[in-house]
Amino acid sequence: MAEQTLKKPLIVLNGIRKFLDSDWYYIALTVICAVFYTVKQEVIGALVLGYIAAVVFVVSDDLSPATFPFLLIASSVLRLYDSAELWFSYIPAIIPIIPFIVAHFIIYRPRYRIGKMFFPLLAVAFAVTLGGIGITPVKDYFGLTNLYYVGMLGFGMVILYVIFYNHIGVKPDFDFRRYLTRTLLYFGAFLVYMILVVYFESFIEDKPLSIQMGNNLSANLMITMPFAFYYSTVSRRYSMAFFCLGLLEYLALILSLSRGGMLFGTVMVVPCSFFAVGKAAKRDKPFLITALVLSGLVAIIALLAHLDEIIALLAVKKDEARVHLYTGAVKAFLEYPLLGVGFLFNTRSYLPTGAIYWYHSTPFQIIGSMGLIGILAYGYYYVYRFIILWKNRKSKFNICVALAFIGFELLALVNPGTFCPLPYVAFMTSMFAISEKLNGFEPLPYIKDLRKKNAEKTEAVA
Repeated sequence: MAEQTLKKPLIVLNGIRKFLDSDWYYIALTVICAVFYTVKQEVIGALVLGYIAAVVFVVSDDLSPATFPFLLIASSVLRLYDSAELWFSYIPAIIPIIPFIVAHFIIYRPRYRIGKMFFPLLAVAFAVTLGGIGITPVKDYFGLTNLYYVGMLGFGMVILYVIFYNHIGVKPDFDFRRYLTRTLLYFGAFLVYMILVVYFESFIEDKPLSIQMGNNLSANLMITMPFAFYYSTVSRRYSMAFFCLGLLEYLALILSLSRGGMLFGTVMVVPCSFFAVGKAAKRDKPFLITALVLSGLVAIIALLAHLDEIIALLAVKKDEARVHLYTGAVKAFLEYPLLGVGFLFNTRSYLPTGAIYWYHSTPFQIIGSMGLIGILAYGYYYVYRFIILWKNRKSKFNICVALAFIGFELLALVNPGTFCPLPYVAFMTSMFAISEKLNGFEPLPYIKDLRKKNAEKTEAVA
């Protein structure tokens, strides 16, 4: 009787975990988020998804199902520009989620290990923390805005890396490729839906088109697009559908009206689509080539029809704000070469609440905000990322991850993506934690294990 009493909860728990690992879970979350986004209740939708994620933290021993709701939350609220104060008003509703998150780490405690990216992330943490020391006023340095960015880009990201490394894929047979690909396929489809809703609303309400979230949406799409093309080479039944999803994500990049998204999206869709055609099964190649040629012809016709408008949109003007930002970063580096000027130097009074002084470019942000120490730390960080990807460079999945990484970093040359902790930096951190494992990088050994091994060697010699 006692055994049966114990079996019933286990059967229910296993059933829930099976659902969380199914496509139905991803479909359900996508539909829920889409409904709230469509009726312009993004904050309520984010809270609903947050509570779902909270339940996942408790019932699942693996955090992989919790990734998707957080990605949906971070993207669905993008059009709520300058909404920090709005979120503050919802803090009482957010607080109950915290105990569920804490419970996971109490209930499911692994033997924590660290991988190759731990020390590069630690170097970045020190650079971010030290950036602007002596320049930023103490009051501003310990203000909420600076603490959030310094904390999350620095030691907070180190902690997240350790969590991702140890709490995603806890079972020996966990399929990392399937998890990451499925997450980004559904996420990419939702991003396409987001941009289509904006255009539909503009048409229905007869209002001028305004896309404030274009740059942020593009950053997400640059990560998701390669995975749609990759999966077209894996899926046996729906190769054409996933190839078209990749093309739709490229269309969404164009429709975002983000100059960086349009430019670098066009740069990246070429290797992504050629990769998909080259790696596709023989029976699928004719269909994919046909789709590619037709979409290429449509793109050329659209380009010629709107050439003047596109040139005007992409043109860099003399009084371009980014030009001033870049020259300002160089000036800051020359004046404070060692530690830079930090993230709040020359903060403009009209910045939205919770924003830092972004130079809108990764290299300029590094030299301006962190100086030489930032150059060394981020150099170490990027070298290790390339090492991880290079080890298994012939793998289709590895090529896909590399394309996502390159696309995101290209866009970050003209946007602040690499200095936005959530979701971009956090998700890229999780992606590389997964890539380490897939590419055969072993966890770093414990010091006590090394001592034990050395002691055994000493005894053997004696």
